[in-house]
Amino acid sequence: MKKNGFFRVMAAFIAAAAILLAGCDNITNSGGQSGNESAVPGADLAAKLAWLKNYARSDHSYLITIDKNETLAGDNYLYYPTSTGKGNITIRLTGDWAISLLFDDYLLFEIGNGVTLILDKIALYGEVRVESGGVLEMGTGAIITGEYGEVYVSGGTFTMSGGTISNGYGVSVSGGTFTMSGGTISNNTGVGVYVSGGIFTKTGGTITGSDAQNSDGSTAVYAGIRKYREKTAGPGVALDSTKSGAAGGWDDDIIFTPLTVDTWADGNLPQNGVQWFMFTATASTQYIHASFGTLTSLYVQMYLPNNIVYSTSLHDSNKYTSLGVTVGQEYYIRVENSNSGTYKIAFNASQTAPAL
Repeated sequence: MKKNGFFRVMAAFIAAAAILLAGCDNITNSGGQSGNESAVPGADLAAKLAWLKNYARSDHSYLITIDKNETLAGDNYLYYPTSTGKGNITIRLTGDWAISLLFDDYLLFEIGNGVTLILDKIALYGEVRVESGGVLEMGTGAIITGEYGEVYVSGGTFTMSGGTISNGYGVSVSGGTFTMSGGTISNNTGVGVYVSGGIFTKTGGTITGSDAQNSDGSTAVYAGIRKYREKTAGPGVALDSTKSGAAGGWDDDIIFTPLTVDTWADGNLPQNGVQWFMFTATASTQYIHASFGTLTSLYVQMYLPNNIVYSTSLHDSNKYTSLGVTVGQEYYIRVENSNSGTYKIAFNASQTAPAL
């Protein structure tokens, strides 16, 4: 009796140890390997994501294969805080099926520290956000689409060598990098690619058919307030929103008239028209002056490369405005009026306007 009890206890211990080892690294006990990837166990996608959260190990690659359309609650976080000590975890998501959101949400996946997510022959209906320390790779057969379909890069790394991002919001970059060497970004609401921070580099692929268009009818790519169109030929593209110019294969679609300190520039607005000017700050406080011709008022907005910093109206009884600025920084002035007419504009470091 005691001997049989001892063997039963030992058998239970061995079984428990086997389960623990399977949880630590699923290689042979829960679906096997595909190449160097460990197949993730679970009855559905939610269960597989939960397994990864608990048991994924550093410096390992995992494969999630789905065999049906799946729905998830929103905000599925794929990252490991630095306090866990985990990192360099790669997850490949594949299956020729679609993943959508269970509720009326928009954020499908958030990729962060220590995780690379590879999309391979899968369709996602929702936003994928790439935070600092996270990597998203999109290849042939991958699709991001739907009402909230978007890749939002806010400090991480997104590479697109194939696949399609369409009928959603395209790609937004507020920090980090987006490199496009293939694939298609098309028919999105607003712009195909919007860069408010970080760097977008394009060496291949196609951006087309989104709402925002350039003057020649091509799809616009925005870097801050600046609007670009792709050249028909060029050595690739590097749009850096921290700089005022564009390099590589982009042309500026907005015409900016450069201003020289203490020098008037002529303006001539069509009805409901807009004109743009640019200047480099020469003092910590800059004054914008207007002199009116056939127009008697102007609506003026001042911008940094990424955002609006000031707006006001100038008219006969208030012909200047001032703003604290950073010396050496480039600023942009947007001038508009519902009526057509002429005016002059200038900047300096004084309330006194330049001589006409």
